Amino acid sequence: MKYYKVIVPLSAVLLSACSLRAAFVGQLDPAYAPKKADPIALVLSDHPSIADRQVFPVVREELVKSGFKLVEPSQASWILGVSTNNETYFSGIKTTKISFGFSEAQTTIQNARSSSIYFWLFPAGPYRDGKRIAVWDGVESMDPGKFQEHMGDYVHALIEIYGKNFYDNSERLSKVKKDVDSN
Repeated sequence: MKYYKVIVPLSAVLLSACSLRAAFVGQLDPAYAPKKADPIALVLSDHPSIADRQVFPVVREELVKSGFKLVEPSQASWILGVSTNNETYFSGIKTTKISFGFSEAQTTIQNARSSSIYFWLFPAGPYRDGKRIAVWDGVESMDPGKFQEHMGDYVHALIEIYGKNFYDNSERLSKVKKDVDSN
C-alpha cells in the first residue's frame, strides 16, 4: 500500500504520454547520410523567438540523452538549427439549429491552433561559409497546450527521426521509436 502514492501518479504520466499525438515529417537529401555519432552543433536562428529560446535547452538536453555528441560550430560535422512556430487557422464553420416551436440557427466560425518544432541539418563547412542549404529537415506539429506540458516528450520524438525520411500525419509519440527502428 505504501507504493500507491508513487504508482498512481506515475501511471497517469505514462498514460498521458502514450496519448500524445503529433504529425511528423522528416526529409533527407539522398546525397547525405548523417549519423548520430557525428559531432553536431545546435544553433538558433539569428532572431529567435521566445518560444525558440524556451525549447532550445530542452532540445540540447534530449540530444545528449539520446547519445549525440554536441560540440561548438567550429568543431562540428553538422549544424542543427531549431525553431518553433505557433499558428491559428480557419478550420470551418459550425451551424447549430435549435427549434422549440420556432426555428433558430447559430453559426460559429471554427479556428484551430497548432504548434510546430522545426529542425534543419546543414553540413558544417558550407554553413560556416554562409551557404546554408539544409540536407535534412524534421517538422513536428502538435496541440499547443500539450506541447507546453510535454515539451521533452515532443522534442525526443522528433529527435528519433533525425536523419531519416519519415512521415506520419497523426502518430502516438510512444510508437515513433518503434516505427523509426523498423525503417
